[in-house]
Amino acid sequence: MMDIMRYYRIKRIKFIIKILIIVFILVFPVTYLMYTLCVENYVSEIEYTYEDGEGVRGYIDYSMFSHKLKKHIKKDDFEFSTPEERLEKLEKIEAVDYEYKSNNKYVVSSGSFRYDYFDEIYEKDGVMYHIDEEFIFAPKWFSLKPKIVDWNVTIHQCSVE
Repeated sequence: MMDIMRYYRIKRIKFIIKILIIVFILVFPVTYLMYTLCVENYVSEIEYTYEDGEGVRGYIDYSMFSHKLKKHIKKDDFEFSTPEERLEKLEKIEAVDYEYKSNNKYVVSSGSFRYDYFDEIYEKDGVMYHIDEEFIFAPKWFSLKPKIVDWNVTIHQCSVE
């Protein structure tokens, strides 16, 4: 009698494990797809907010940076109060030798925006600088905010005529 009960208990445990594996296999891709849609939604929200005149800087913070990007860019480099300080720190970030290699087809670049919202011109010591920034967003597990996996900065000196 004990052997029969043990047999059915083991059979029931195996059945539960099989069901859990099937549920995990079905839920995993759906969950990941949900997070990728959140990335696209978040990035489009940045675009529409900018068009309303609120600006995009409030949507991007240091906590969104991926762990690999945080190894190259410190929190102090992301915080600035004056245009001169911003230009100085962006020059430092431009010199960072980091290139994100994506094995993920669900990344969204700020370069895909209709307008270049991260395109600015600064003047420092009588010299004009054209700054172009590009953020690469990717899905982040267990968060509706995407992670920033790359931040490309290009600074050109402009000639004033």
